[in-house]
Formats: sequence, C-alpha cells, structure tokens
Amino acid sequence: MVTSADCSRVCAFAFGKMEEGGAFEFSQDIVDGALQTALTIFSGAMQPYNTMLAPWFLRSLVHLCISDANKLLLMQSPLLTRLLVEALLVDPAHPRQEQADAVKAGIQCDAAECFMQLALFGPARDALKQDAEVLDSLRAVVEKGITEEAKKSAEGALMALDPKEGHREIDPDSLHVMMSCARTPVVVPRSPHPLTGCVCVRNRPMGLPGRRHQNRRGAAGERLRSVVRP
Repeated sequence: MVTSADCSRVCAFAFGKMEEGGAFEFSQDIVDGALQTALTIFSGAMQPYNTMLAPWFLRSLVHLCISDANKLLLMQSPLLTRLLVEALLVDPAHPRQEQADAVKAGIQCDAAECFMQLALFGPARDALKQDAEVLDSLRAVVEKGITEEAKKSAEGALMALDPKEGHREIDPDSLHVMMSCARTPVVVPRSPHPLTGCVCVRNRPMGLPGRRHQNRRGAAGERLRSVVRP
C-alpha cells in the first residue's frame, strides 16, 4: 500500500502501536517520508508557512515508537534524531521558541517520550548512547524541561542509555510507558460446569482486556525497573 506522508500520520495513530501493523504495514519509504515532512514543517522550508503548530505535532511519532518493528524503521532514517533533538527545544535560538508555551510543552514532552521508548529498545539504545548531541539535549531537558513529565521521560531515557546518568530517584510507575499490541488468539478455559462436568473454552485475541485484566501500569513499571536499574 502506498500512501502520502499526511496519510501515514493517520495510519501511525491507528496502527503504529501494533507489532504486525494490523491492516497496514509501514515501509522504510513511508517512515522516511513522514519524518521528512515533519522536519520540513518544523524547521525547514515549510516552517514560515506553518507558523503555529499544535501541541500534538509529534504525537503520531510517539505511536510509531511503541512497536519494535517500527522502531527499526525509524532508526534507519538519519532524520529521526535530528527531528527529535530539535523538538526537545533546548536551543534558545530555534525558530520554534516563538511558539506558545503550551505548544512547546506538548512538543518537548512527546520528543522526550520518543527518546525514552527508543532507549528501552536494544538496537536503538546502542546507537543513541553513542550520540553526544542526543545525550546533551536530554540532560538539558532534565535540568530545564518545561514540564515535569518531559523531565521524567528525558531522565528515563538517560538512565536506560547509561544507568550512571540518573540525577534523582524516579518512580518508574510514574513514567508513561506504552506497550505494543499483538492480536494473537489465545485459548481461555473456564471452570467445569457444576452439573455436567463439561469445560467450556472460548477464544479471545491478546491485546484486548479480559474480565480479570491485570494492572498494566504496574506491569509496565516492573519492566522499566528491570531495564533502567544498574
């Protein structure tokens, strides 16, 4: 399926978190095109014609940073780290510093979350921890980030890249960690019927909540602890 960069943003919202893409499969060309368009609007030739951005300008990219399959595509593009570093808005001379505070807060928070999601993924972590500009920009957000959420995401990314980077104690349960979805059929047995002794079996796809779903936030915190602890 071939799509424009604008349509790919819609697909990112709908299918970005899914490991297998659901009804849509992202390609390297689609990801590269989406990043190129975003960067052109954010600070490139189209910036003068897009003077006011929405706070959720990078939200579709956050969705793409959830799935491991899409993380691999993102990391293949040289535009990814450039866009995310600029979106952290640590450069006081960046033209987007003229945006409203609420807009800058949303964009910086999403960029920091993208880095945190990528830093928890082995292949991306290996590349990011070698990038001095990424590390310095994340440190700047930790020190002078616009919101507390952005600071926590930036420090979570730094701790995943290098556990020695932690400047303060962070409760992993307070971090907003997203998990990718896999719609894999599983068999869920029920208890035997008290009269007939028969056991009924039903199918449901993984990724959809059952009646006794666990606290996902607590589970996400445990997974993050296992990654960022030295």
